[in-house]
Amino acid sequence: MKTIKKLLCLTVLFMGTVFAFSQNAFYIGDGGKDLSIEVGNPTLTNIGDDAAWIPSFVVNSLSDDIKKYSAITVIERRNLSQVTAANVADSSVLYDQNSTGELGGFTVAKNILVVEITGKPSSYMLSFSITDKSTAAKIASYNNPNCPYADLESGLVLKKAVADLLEQLKVSLTAEGKNSLLAVESSNASSSSVANLSIEAQKSVAKAEQARKKGSAVEAMSLLFEARSKDNTLARVTDEIKSTSNVLSSEDIGDRARNQIKLRKDFINLAKTVSDYYRQNPPLEFYYQEAFAHMQVNYDKNQIYLPFFVGIYCLADDKKIVDDIYENFEKQPDSRNWGIRNSLEADQLLFPDGNNTRYLLTFELLDSSKKII
Repeated sequence: MKTIKKLLCLTVLFMGTVFAFSQNAFYIGDGGKDLSIEVGNPTLTNIGDDAAWIPSFVVNSLSDDIKKYSAITVIERRNLSQVTAANVADSSVLYDQNSTGELGGFTVAKNILVVEITGKPSSYMLSFSITDKSTAAKIASYNNPNCPYADLESGLVLKKAVADLLEQLKVSLTAEGKNSLLAVESSNASSSSVANLSIEAQKSVAKAEQARKKGSAVEAMSLLFEARSKDNTLARVTDEIKSTSNVLSSEDIGDRARNQIKLRKDFINLAKTVSDYYRQNPPLEFYYQEAFAHMQVNYDKNQIYLPFFVGIYCLADDKKIVDDIYENFEKQPDSRNWGIRNSLEADQLLFPDGNNTRYLLTFELLDSSKKII
C-alpha cells in the first residue's frame, strides 16, 4: 500500500482565530440534566424483512434528538450491555440494574424508554413511553395508533414525539430549539433541506446496522459513508464507521467468501462512496506556526507582511478506516483477480483527485479585543 505523505507549506499575510460558542441554544434552564434514560430494545409486531431497518431508525432518531435538544443522559442498551458484561466478569463489581450512579465510568440510568412498533396494512401503531424503573411509573409517553408510512419514514412523527416527550419531562425548548427540531415540516418537505438530509443519514445508518447483522461489513461501510455524506455532524455515523472499521480489520470472511461476485460489487460501490465523500470532505487538519517567521515592510505601498507557516496532515482516524477497508479487501480469496485493487488503496480513497487539489485559506489578524486589525 502506498504511504501517504502530504505536507503543504504556505506563506500567508494574516493570522487569527475567532471562536463563537452558543451554550444552551436549544433549551432553557438545565435541560433536564438530572435525568438519565436507558433506551430499551424495541418491541416489534408485524415488521417484515423489507422494513427491518425501521426499528433501528426509530430508536436511533429518538435517542439522538433527546440528546441533542436536552441535557438528559441517554444510554443505549446495546452499549450498556457491553459495559455490564465487562464488569460482571469482575467479581468485585456489584451491578444493580435499577440503581442510579456510575458503573465503570458509565452512568446507569434510572429510567427506561420503551419503544413499541406494530405494522399495519397502511400505517404503523407507535407507542413510546419513559418509565421509572424502580417504581414502574410512566413519566412521559407518546402514542400514535395510525401513523402513515410516509410520516414515519420522513421522520416527521419522530420529531413531534421528541418535542412531546421533552415537554412532559419539563424540558423547555427555546424558539431556536423548536424550529430546529421541527424543521421537517411534512413528508413532502424538500429532500435537500438540512433537516431532511439528517433524516436520510439516519436511514442509511439503520440500513447499515441491518447489513452488519447479515454479515456484510463492506456493504455496511458503504451505507455509513452515504450517511456521512448526507450529514457529517451526526455523531452516530462517526461511531458506527469506527466500529465497522474494526470489524473489517478482523472480519472472518466465512460465508461471504461463497459469493465473490456480490462481494466484488460491494467493494466497487464502497470505493466510489468513500472516494466521493473524501473528494467533498478532505480528511485534513491544518496547523500553523504561532510565531511570525519575520516581518516585511513595503514602504512604497505602506504595507506590512507577517508571514508564517501553515501545514496540513491527514487525520489518523480516517487513515485507519481506509487501511482497514484495504486490509479486508486483501483477505478476500479471489480479490487479486477482481481488477479493482488500485481504487481501494488508501491514497486513492482519501485523495481521489491526487495532487490536483488546491486549498484557499483565509486568516485574520486580531487585536486584544478580537477586532480585525
